[in-house]
Amino acid sequence: MFVLGADGALGRDLFLRILYGGQVSIEVGVFAALIAVSIGVVLGALAGMAGGVVDATVARLSEMVMALPVLFLLVLVGASSLGARLQDVTFGVLSEGVFAVALLIGLFTWFYPARLVRTQLLTLRRDEFVDASIVTGAGMSWIFRRHLLPHLVPSLLTWGALAVATG
Repeated sequence: MFVLGADGALGRDLFLRILYGGQVSIEVGVFAALIAVSIGVVLGALAGMAGGVVDATVARLSEMVMALPVLFLLVLVGASSLGARLQDVTFGVLSEGVFAVALLIGLFTWFYPARLVRTQLLTLRRDEFVDASIVTGAGMSWIFRRHLLPHLVPSLLTWGALAVATG
C-alpha cells in the first residue's frame, strides 16, 4: 500500500521519493551552513580582532561577494568542468552532487556569519573582562578562544539553523 500513491507505469512510491528529496535537501543545507560558518568565523574574527586594514579588506571582500548573483553563479559553476569534477565527491556518506552544491552555497554565503562575528567582536573586545584578561597577560588568541568565542556560539547556531532551512 502506497501512502501517497505511485507514479505512472513504473509504480514508484511517491512518499519514499519525497523522503529521499528531503534527506538530500537537509544534507545540502547542513554542509553549506558548516562551510559558511567555518569561513565566516575565521574572516570575521580576523576583521573584528585586528581592525584597521584587515577589517577594511574583509569588509570590502564581503561586500563584493554580497553583490554577486548566487543562483547565476551556482548554475555557471555547476555547468563548468569544475562542477562536473565536484559531482563525484561523496566522502562515502553523501549523495552524489551534494558536496558540490553545498560547497558552492557555502562559498557564496560566508559573509553573513563573517559580518555577524565581526560586529559582535567589535562590541565584546571593549568589555571589562577582555581588559582584565589583557592585564593578567593573556594573549589575544587565548582571549578569543576562552572569552569571546563562547559569546558568538548562540548567534552562530541561530544563523546556522536559519541557513539550513534556506540552503
